Parts: sequence; structure tokens; C-alpha cells
Amino acid sequence: MPAPSVLAPYSTYIQAFDPHLVLPRTYEWNLALEQAFGSSNLLTVSYVGSAGRKLLSQFVYSPEDLGNPNFNSSACAACLYITKNGTSSNYHSLQAQFQRKLSRGLQALASYTWSHSLDDASSNFLLQERIWGSSDFDVRHNLQMGITYNIPSPSGNRLVSALLSGWGLDTRISYHTALPVDIIGTQSQDPATHTFLNFHPDVVPGQPLYLYGSEYPGGRIINANAFVAAPDNTEGNSGRNSARGFGASQVNLALRRQFPIHDRLKLQFRAEAFNVFNHPNFGGVVNYLGSGPCTPLSPGQSYYCFGVATDTLNNTLGGLNSLFQSGGPRSLQIALRLAF
Repeated sequence: MPAPSVLAPYSTYIQAFDPHLVLPRTYEWNLALEQAFGSSNLLTVSYVGSAGRKLLSQFVYSPEDLGNPNFNSSACAACLYITKNGTSSNYHSLQAQFQRKLSRGLQALASYTWSHSLDDASSNFLLQERIWGSSDFDVRHNLQMGITYNIPSPSGNRLVSALLSGWGLDTRISYHTALPVDIIGTQSQDPATHTFLNFHPDVVPGQPLYLYGSEYPGGRIINANAFVAAPDNTEGNSGRNSARGFGASQVNLALRRQFPIHDRLKLQFRAEAFNVFNHPNFGGVVNYLGSGPCTPLSPGQSYYCFGVATDTLNNTLGGLNSLFQSGGPRSLQIALRLAF
């Protein structure tokens, strides 16, 4: 394979680093208090905080658009990708955890976190703008709970005891509030660098941020009339990540029975139900104001307009089969597990 040409015009992208680049810094601090209740229960309450400074960020420039004929940047094939220290972040959280050791057949672990993450860019790559606000991954409330209960074996009748002993229940409860939705009003190119920019709209006073109704997916949409596009190439007053999508909740339940075979050899039967209440969870929301407002559609018709969730959560996560993803419909499975 021939070596790449170093003669102009340049037709490949160029990656470079700021000559004054320094290592990014992260400061972390925490404080925890623990209180035991009896010999089996423990409550822990913690404050956890962090701050990121001089974080690495990659910016994109088009030399050809700036008048340099030595670069052929068609479709940004020969753009400049410059890495420099450019962004910051803050994180604060209150975390509570309750833990019960296995006692009288009951074991539990519950964790709750209230947090707020802020930054001026939630990604390190191909940045278009830096605007301080809630992080793209900011989740204010997060509850996770697991409970295991070994059902007491009945005493007395040998046949009844043989049928009903060794059973147990496992429950997993998961809940978190919504991720932010970054409302985009207009899109254009920066006249100085020719990078593609998004501009947030202005807020319309007196208009509710959300509209509610059974005709909308999830029962709610972001109100298109609550925003109006700012003048061209002007940042509106709505700010970054000014709305929220949908939270997610799910309860999983398992019924199990242990069959001892020999010493350490055991066979476990499990019947599991995922999202046992069949609670619908919705994914991303259309955030471009230019997509237009939504009007109620007939049953079975699909939406693609501003402020509306376009799919359920399990279909937006990727990876595994959507049936087995978090937020999927209720599903049941039966399994046998051999432990030794």
C-alpha cells in the first residue's frame, strides 16, 4: 500500500492537539454516616460530590470553508479535529442504602440516590457548542431494591412438608426519573468556523411545558407552543436540557424451589416474571422544534413530531433482543439450575 501523500490539496482528515494541552483533573469528596438497627439491619447515608476541570474536548474545523485552498473538505473529509482542554463538570448526590442480612428467611437491599450532574458538554467528541446545564445523563431520583424471602417450611404432616418446603421468592424493583431532553429551535453553521451549530429556542411565557392526555404515547408530550424559535444564529433563553422525557419503572418477580441432591449438589427450579405488572416505559423524545406540533392521530398511526416519544424504552437501548431489555413488555420464563 503506498504511503499517504503529504502534498496539497489534503484529502484526509487531520487530528491535532492544543500545544498547551494539560492533563484533565477530577476532584472527588464524600461523607458517610452508618447506623445499625439490631444485628441484621444497617442504614448508610452518604454525600458524594465531584468536579471535573480542564476536561478533554474535540472540536471540528473546516479549513476549506475558511478560504484555505490546500484542504479538500468535501463532507468534512479533510477537516481539522483539534483536542484541547475545554469543558467542566460538577456532580452532587445524596445516597441512602438500607441493608438487611438474611434473618428469619428475609434478606433485603435498597438503594436510593438523589443527584444532580451539570456540565457544559456531556461528550468529549465532535463538540458543536458549550452551554452550562444539566448533563445529558442527569437522573435526579434513582431507586433500586432487591428482596429475598425463604418461605418457612410447614411442620407436621410429612407429605405437606415435602411438597411445600424449600420455596422462596425473589423481587427486584427498579425506578428512576427521566433523562433531560435538549430542545433545539434552529440549526445553522457558525460563520467563523463553519461548524454545524444548534440553537435553543425562547420560552413562551404562560404556556405549560407539557400537555397531558390519553391520546399521547405515555400520556404526555412536550408542548410545542411553549417554545418559539429565536432569531437566526441567536441562542434562546430556554437553555440546554430544559425539558424531561419519561422515567422508567419495573418490577421483576421470581418463585424458586431448591431440591437437595447430594451434599453440595443442588437443583433449583425458577419461574420468573419480568415487568410483572406490564408497565409501559417509553424511550427518546423528538427534540427538534422544526418537526412541528402533534395533533391526535387515529389508533395504530405513528407519531414523528416535536415532543413525542417515538418508541418504547426496550426498543431504543440496542444490543440484546428487545424482549429481554429493561422496559420491555411482561415476559415469563421457567428455568432449572444445577449448583455444585
